[in-house]
Amino acid sequence: MQFLDQQAIQSSEIELGVVRVVDTQANEYGGPNRAPHRYIVEQQVTVRTSRVDQVAAAAQKTMLLLQKGIVLSGNPGQGLTYKFTGLNSIKPDMITEATRNARAAADRFASDSGSKVGSIRQANQGTFSILPADQGSDTGEAGFGTADSSMMKTVRVVTSVEYYLDK
Repeated sequence: MQFLDQQAIQSSEIELGVVRVVDTQANEYGGPNRAPHRYIVEQQVTVRTSRVDQVAAAAQKTMLLLQKGIVLSGNPGQGLTYKFTGLNSIKPDMITEATRNARAAADRFASDSGSKVGSIRQANQGTFSILPADQGSDTGEAGFGTADSSMMKTVRVVTSVEYYLDK
């Protein structure tokens, strides 16, 4: 908690999980090879904030915790995770761009076949996907979700637009 306070993380942004205590000698029969510390105390600490730059800066300083004997868990599903929560604010512009791109593709198909593109027959918004910036942006890789350890995100929308063709 002192470390988080030094990183200007507000107490209202911190959630503490249940404390778990492990007795390292509970199943041992004694002898010279006992664990050097009898108890291991674990607790999950979650920070939820929109100040991602501040959290990223704090994450770079976690070596200070290790120097004080505090070990950060590397269990799968835990660790630093960034979630993109601003989808509704970018949806309209993304749909506009997707519709514009669909029209350009339709114009090309129509031109190649000696036709002209008419009005929209049917359109579907499709799904939005939020991926790490280095996954799926231009590589054709599949993946969906809103959380991962990458701060940078790629947001994609797939739309289907059918046009009438005129001669």
